[in-house]
Amino acid sequence: MRGKTGSPRIDHRESVGISPQRRDDWSFAYHVRPVVLEIGGRRLTISPHETQLLIGELGRLPRARHRAAEQTAVELMHGLAAGAAVVLDDDGRRCTLRAVEGVRDRRGLTSGLARLREQLLHAPEPVL
Repeated sequence: MRGKTGSPRIDHRESVGISPQRRDDWSFAYHVRPVVLEIGGRRLTISPHETQLLIGELGRLPRARHRAAEQTAVELMHGLAAGAAVVLDDDGRRCTLRAVEGVRDRRGLTSGLARLREQLLHAPEPVL
């Protein structure tokens, strides 16, 4: 910081240690790995970006009406981080469909979310 001669130098930096979890989270594979969703015995992949859109939209849903939204978001985050398939139960499917509709209203659907919407609407046991 430049200033008057003799003025104290102010430093606001902070050191953050590198933990194995942090290193794993920011690896290249974490950002490009698709998320696998299993709905009614069928699997579908969506991109990490699409997953983040869903997680954000799940966080906007009112808790009183969508009790499974938080758990569904946690499962999606786990699927993103661990590369594991996410199996959605009936409540999770309802919340996911509502989140997809929220993304659709706000910014339009990507191809992956459009496929997810179709699969949720036309599954053997629809969530309506």
